Amino acid sequence: MKRNWRTLKTIVVVVFAATALLLFSACGSGGSQSGSSAPDPSDLLGTWQEVDIDNSYTFKADGTGSEHFEGDTWEMTWTLSDSTLTMDFPATGVEEYEITLSGNTLKVHNPIVDYEYTRK
Repeated sequence: MKRNWRTLKTIVVVVFAATALLLFSACGSGGSQSGSSAPDPSDLLGTWQEVDIDNSYTFKADGTGSEHFEGDTWEMTWTLSDSTLTMDFPATGVEEYEITLSGNTLKVHNPIVDYEYTRK
């Protein structure tokens, strides 16, 4: 049941992300957020715990990592380009998010919802 929810969530995120990409590309260049700068990949290294639920991500320097969700663990590879975090899970596919880092706070955004994590 938990895995089916995660798969459905991933499919919905991918569909919305593709729709948003098409809409934004049709509008032309929107520029970057005022005053924001792209996070450095080394700033992402370590484990990040989601604020409201039992979910965390671990990012390693070699581009591998894992998600820990309600007792289950999924391995992944990850890249960070500008502020776009791409995580590739062999079991479920690619997830892509826009992120902002501020100290020990990681904010993750996709077209559906925003998530907030703190460094463990």
